[in-house]
Amino acid sequence: VEVKNLDLQLDHDGRVLRLKGERSHEDEGMKLQSRFEKAVLLSPDIDTTKLAANMSGDTITIVAPKIESKEVLGRPESTRIKICVEQPPEIDVA
Repeated sequence: VEVKNLDLQLDHDGRVLRLKGERSHEDEGMKLQSRFEKAVLLSPDIDTTKLAANMSGDTITIVAPKIESKEVLGRPESTRIKICVEQPPEIDVA
């Protein structure tokens, strides 16, 4: 899956982290397409203003730090999170 085919966002007052994506490939002359969606309910003590996502190879890593203070943060209804792309580590097959 390429990062351009992924969508990562916060929904429902910043409590639900949702990852959507799709993948297309050809197999024996047939074009196959699959879609997926995964939603995770975040704990109320997550600072959603500091969420970060990185992709290395086929692995996406999402960092969700806790709120430093107990203040209630005003959260938007929906927020898109940019996924940064990293080069996967090279494997030496000697």
